[in-house]
Amino acid sequence: MFKYISENFFKPLALTYRDVYWECIKILFERAGMTFSVERSILMEELKEYFQNPFALELIGSVDANEVLGKSATDKASNVLRHLQEYGWIETETNKSYVQFINFTEPAIRIFQVIKEIEEGKEVEYSGRIIKIYSLATVEAKQDPDIVLEEMFEETRLLVTELQALNANIKKYIDELSKYKSTKELMEVLLNDYGENIINKAYHRLKTSENISKVRPVIIEILSKKRNNTRYLNRAKRGFQERLEISEEEAEELTKDYLYFIIDKLKNLDDIIFEIDHKNSSYVQSAINRSKLLMADTGDVQGQLRDILSYINELINDNNLDTKKIYELDYLEKMILIYSSLYPDDKSMYQIPTTSKKFNPSAFTFTELDEETVLHRENRLLEKVKNQLTQAKINEYVLSVLGSKDQMRFSEFPLKTVEDFIKLIYIRLYSVRKKMAYSLSEVGDDYSIVNGFKFKDCKVNKNVL
Repeated sequence: MFKYISENFFKPLALTYRDVYWECIKILFERAGMTFSVERSILMEELKEYFQNPFALELIGSVDANEVLGKSATDKASNVLRHLQEYGWIETETNKSYVQFINFTEPAIRIFQVIKEIEEGKEVEYSGRIIKIYSLATVEAKQDPDIVLEEMFEETRLLVTELQALNANIKKYIDELSKYKSTKELMEVLLNDYGENIINKAYHRLKTSENISKVRPVIIEILSKKRNNTRYLNRAKRGFQERLEISEEEAEELTKDYLYFIIDKLKNLDDIIFEIDHKNSSYVQSAINRSKLLMADTGDVQGQLRDILSYINELINDNNLDTKKIYELDYLEKMILIYSSLYPDDKSMYQIPTTSKKFNPSAFTFTELDEETVLHRENRLLEKVKNQLTQAKINEYVLSVLGSKDQMRFSEFPLKTVEDFIKLIYIRLYSVRKKMAYSLSEVGDDYSIVNGFKFKDCKVNKNVL
């Protein structure tokens, strides 16, 4: 990489005054415009004005900055330009009129755009990339199929990269949950920051209205055919060979690699989305558990332990300690001893409740039932089984009521007793099952009242079995 980028390229963004350098870089880019080139004198005036601003003075802060950046605004502006040129961000060019111009280098232009988008929190349009891939795949390129294929490869790569970045960001938010000390802070992050920057509208559109499943099968089918199309492969291969000045074998391998990459990544896109959804659920659940913990304010042993551990967590964060080195806090051993226990023993703080009631055994008396009682109970049980409204019984009942008719409304069924009304309820419940002799239709929201029974009327249709 450092064949193309200066080894000190990222130094301005890692120095003590990195905020100052970044603000200066933004000013230079805004002033340079689309040409990425501007007169040095104009940039000097812009930077001098910046260094006279109270905001810049606040960022610079200490007196030591005078030794690095210079004392006056002019010195600071001149030194910043000199440093950026040394680090490979800008180049100086003098024209025929002896006017000096500042030009941005190619790596600086690309990296600045990426960092600017991150700083501004630009929302990624995942669906836009899918639609572009679909458009490129469905348009028959009579010329330059290699360029079209390369564009599809690049869009697929960016789509996968952006989704993987989203997946990684969720993990970062999960790891930071322990930082929040109040339920209010936690809810603000969950409902505002997390909702806007992570699971944003663009991702929801990818899962709902602009679901990738609408176009992905078509893209895969088209590219699979092209992968087996000798004419297409030869045209794309020749295009890569001429444009990139590579051998025929390399061009052929590149063409096949691009096609394989696009098809493979689109097929496995569900795995990334599933992992994102899983981590999102884990984050929300962790946030809920954390909020429950923060709201638990009890005076029992568990509540006291919660307070102690929360305080220890604050000290660890304030002192930037590794969790494995918490005993660097001098007085911690005196306050509480934390260790792992494989099993609860008699030293456990939780005492299992036991009863002190004395058990007095007594003789068990067996009463033998007479034949009449046994017969009566058997008949009651058989009657209960007989009255159970099974699926088969409801089928028979509906067919008997319909008779020769193909359909009837609920309101036309016999409805004189509570048992009749219960049968209507079971007709409604069993209607969604398979192998039923009937089906329901025209189920409305309006209620009908027959003989004091209120229900939603619908049509019962006889099925052809």
